[in-house]
Amino acid sequence: MSVSEILNSAANAVTAIAVAVGVAIAYRQLSLWRVETKEKQRASVAEDLLFAAMEAHAALRFVRSPFGSAAPENDPDPKSYPRREKIERLRDHHGAFEDLQRAQIRGRAFLGNSAVDEAVSALLDVRHRVWLAADRWCDLYGESRDLNRELYNDIERTVYGSYTDEDPLGKKQIAAIETLEKELYPMLRLERT
Repeated sequence: MSVSEILNSAANAVTAIAVAVGVAIAYRQLSLWRVETKEKQRASVAEDLLFAAMEAHAALRFVRSPFGSAAPENDPDPKSYPRREKIERLRDHHGAFEDLQRAQIRGRAFLGNSAVDEAVSALLDVRHRVWLAADRWCDLYGESRDLNRELYNDIERTVYGSYTDEDPLGKKQIAAIETLEKELYPMLRLERT
């Protein structure tokens, strides 16, 4: 073998090694970009879900607020106005809960976090219970409160939220928000989860 053949063989070997190293580095970089893209997508879904949950939480606090509006002057039945107002508030904020349901579906697909899913379901359950109680409250309008005192009290505890220890529905709502914050903020910050 001549010196030129040895040099040529060595150059071919070095070239092959360089190509192999280049392919390995490119593959590693591509893998990192995939992970980064996936984490950014998870962060975006977490952000949307947290935003929708906060909107639903604010809507529930507004709906369950013990402070209502005064009946309009031309209202034909001002005594039933607080009941009708609760239903109207729920209708006005229906979009917030639709957004939360959509975000929950995306969260299931991209996050796969059962604690997050259960917390969102808890918020939707609170809304459902408030809606049913407000609807039942309207149905009972005009009936004797003495005959249904316990039912009235249960309905009013559901429809009106104090968000204290005496308000289990409010505690459930707040616990759901705390869970969502605990689980989703690390994803938003792109921390390893």
